[in-house]
Amino acid sequence: LLQTEKLASLGVLISGVAHELNNPLGNILSSCQLLKEELDTADRDLLLDWLEQIDNESMRAHKIVNALKDFGRKQDFMIESIKLSELIDSTLLLLNNDLKHLPKIIKNIPDNVFIYADRQRFQQVLINLLKNSIDAGDETNQIELTADFCRDHSCTLPDNAYVIGDLKTPVNQDIPYTLLSIKDNGSGMDEETIKHVFDPFYTTKAPGSGMGIGLYIAQEIIMEHSGEIGVISHPDQGTEFIIRTPYPVNNLHPNGKTESQNTE
Repeated sequence: LLQTEKLASLGVLISGVAHELNNPLGNILSSCQLLKEELDTADRDLLLDWLEQIDNESMRAHKIVNALKDFGRKQDFMIESIKLSELIDSTLLLLNNDLKHLPKIIKNIPDNVFIYADRQRFQQVLINLLKNSIDAGDETNQIELTADFCRDHSCTLPDNAYVIGDLKTPVNQDIPYTLLSIKDNGSGMDEETIKHVFDPFYTTKAPGSGMGIGLYIAQEIIMEHSGEIGVISHPDQGTEFIIRTPYPVNNLHPNGKTESQNTE
């Protein structure tokens, strides 16, 4: 099921990525044409501007292709410390074509927030949840991403969340963990839908618009990471998915920073 959903996601992403690549490639072609025509007559500053545009647009295309390649390649389960903001930026790059018609995403992902996860599998979770948020509303749908890194009991999932998974903190130990929220102001869900939202092959979309395993796969991956995922939603009031995953104590130094933070 994981592989099936991943292939389905790739199929959807490739169409959007093709549109995204058209823009930088078009700009590169235009700049190259101007260079050929004006090479002997344009002043040096103008020539440098065109070269700079070619360089920037080439790097933009390079990042898009790399993001798709990293997600598409087959790899064994490998858990590591990942800078959450970079993983989210890479994911948004793949979904940019779907996000163009929406308000600019609100991001509150501090640079010092890391997650201990398998990069490819967790990106699958992000894609599934973000696609759900994108499809949940019209062109006014505002998506908001927030994250935090906690070492105490202050960032538990809200009491009114419907939660899958069981991440319990021992009474006498503060286990650090990463908290991520993906929120939209779309159509929302009623209580009965929420109870089945993580069931395999359950979908409220029109026939042919989805297999109904995206959220099932997402919660399976979260539990594979010993974490939990919760959802809060009401009809016409939007939906919020909240993920909480543990961060091993042996990856933290006495100053509270992650191993990655200390090596940067």
